[in-house]
Amino acid sequence: MSFHKIGPATKFVDELIKADLKIHWTCAIRADLMGKDEDAKGNKIPRQERLNLAKKFVEAGCVSVGYSLESGNDEILKAMNKKVKAKYFKEQVNICREAGLVTNTSLVLGYPQETSETIKETMTQLEKLKVYPSTGFLLPLPETGMWNHALANNHIKDIDHYLTQITERQDFSLNLTKMSEKSLKGETLQWLKKLNKSFGNSLSSEKLLKTGGYDKHSKHQNKDRKNPKDINKTTTETLNYATQEGTMR
Repeated sequence: MSFHKIGPATKFVDELIKADLKIHWTCAIRADLMGKDEDAKGNKIPRQERLNLAKKFVEAGCVSVGYSLESGNDEILKAMNKKVKAKYFKEQVNICREAGLVTNTSLVLGYPQETSETIKETMTQLEKLKVYPSTGFLLPLPETGMWNHALANNHIKDIDHYLTQITERQDFSLNLTKMSEKSLKGETLQWLKKLNKSFGNSLSSEKLLKTGGYDKHSKHQNKDRKNPKDINKTTTETLNYATQEGTMR
């Protein structure tokens, strides 16, 4: 289930509370569902209304909700066509915590606008709010805006090779930024290590990133796929899914 507007979400949880099914459930919500203080027409959405919705989620048996912050930088959020603003993130975190609603969030780093400063902007917000994110890198896929951008700017020179070496997860596959690959990866990991330590988490270095496989998967697949017969070979590397999810405490 996924909720992106207060009205329909409220109707659903009201009915669930009324039914008293005594079930537990999880769902996805819009990144600013409880944080945004006005609707698309500019009408104010009272904080108490948003807080009440979060409390109703808990009363209805919701054990956790997930949403995608993706970036703490408004320019990058615009490039993602997220139609959300970073300023609502803090309010959403505060309201969910006040209501006792457990939540998790995620990041996607590596959009063309990404810089050391935007990474710092995103991670600093997470640090202040004590939020550890599930983190991955941008993965341009066919029929998306970033795919078109990658082709137009010659980031993808061999489409067949690119498509056969990527996975369905957000491992690092392509650098669309002006940062070096080393800097983009290094600064991301350094910040995640800092958050991990600051929050008292016990994640190993291999589980700091959502991707789990990190650099290993592409090299492994390229080696296996030298033989056309192995093109669909399943390996333990491709099944190396990270178990860590971003959580709020």
